[in-house]
Amino acid sequence: MRLWVATGEASGDRLGAGLIERLRLRFPDLIVRGIAGPRLRSLGVEGPFGAEELSVAGLLPVVRRLPSLLLRMEQAISDVHRFLPDVVLTIDSPGFMARLAKRLDREYPLVHWVAPQVWAWRPERIRAFSDPIDGLMCLFPFEPAWFAGSGVRCSWVGHPLLEGVVSRPIPPGPPRIALAPGSRPSEIRAHWPVLVETAKQLRARDPKVSLVVPVASTVQAAQLRGISADLVDSVHDACEGTHAAAVALGTATLEFASRGIPIAAVYSPDPLTRWWASRRLPRGAALALPNLLVGRRVVPEMIGDLDPAVLADTLLALTGEAGEMQRSALSQAFVDLGANAWERVADEVDAWLRGRHVQIRR
Repeated sequence: MRLWVATGEASGDRLGAGLIERLRLRFPDLIVRGIAGPRLRSLGVEGPFGAEELSVAGLLPVVRRLPSLLLRMEQAISDVHRFLPDVVLTIDSPGFMARLAKRLDREYPLVHWVAPQVWAWRPERIRAFSDPIDGLMCLFPFEPAWFAGSGVRCSWVGHPLLEGVVSRPIPPGPPRIALAPGSRPSEIRAHWPVLVETAKQLRARDPKVSLVVPVASTVQAAQLRGISADLVDSVHDACEGTHAAAVALGTATLEFASRGIPIAAVYSPDPLTRWWASRRLPRGAALALPNLLVGRRVVPEMIGDLDPAVLADTLLALTGEAGEMQRSALSQAFVDLGANAWERVADEVDAWLRGRHVQIRR
């Protein structure tokens, strides 16, 4: 069996690595190649370039790197054709992956994992996204209904990164606060200076505050200077003894919240993305994944020009009653989201590799 896999960011790299570990138990002779991050490379997955080359978010950063991204697209297509896989699996990063799928023109069964949030911000693009792919694996139970009638095989698999996650009680003691700036270079540039100032504001209000920062595999620790904080390798470690967290929009919001850590979701888009979003998103639309999951605004969302003083006040409030209210509102939402998710994903990809699922449109 031959599987070509592509991911473009840290969370997708973790998803891909966990899946490959499980597939190799089923297919000892499985050969895997593709666009890999550090975790996939540690499993021996090689390819034309690293996933770090695709780690970009926002319209302006994409425009600036367009020549490089177009070159990477050509390299990826050539690599797929040389490898001749039984299945192509793309993970998240919908902008690049949808264009890659379209260019491959259905020559191979193509499965995409993590449905893009076109249902939230561009519902008219649901068909445009789904047309080039054969299978779509969704994290959230409400997503398959949005893709009904698109002609793609759409299945809900749950969220594997939440499997086995347990919400822990908030420990007593001085406040310990996590600052999670994101996993992409553009996110670090946008968020880290604000979080450094937020750290100063927090310690001005309470000198006993301690800080912890999860460092994504796509980020160098040297980029996170300016504050005294514990640097750890994972969200799991960042949650140990933590009372609240400021978290960049994305998968990490779910990872913190599912472990019972009250969070404030933050994001500072570039000017072009901000202008585009203002024209596309409904006024007051929720963007944080925990809020989308429960269908109401439970997690504070601080989007746009971030004010360190306001963020510091919000985080300290979350170490108290506001945080307990958020934990209570979200606790039930995560019960089913991670249950048996890894096996559901592995079963779905297994079926594609064995030919039990077929391409609907050629």
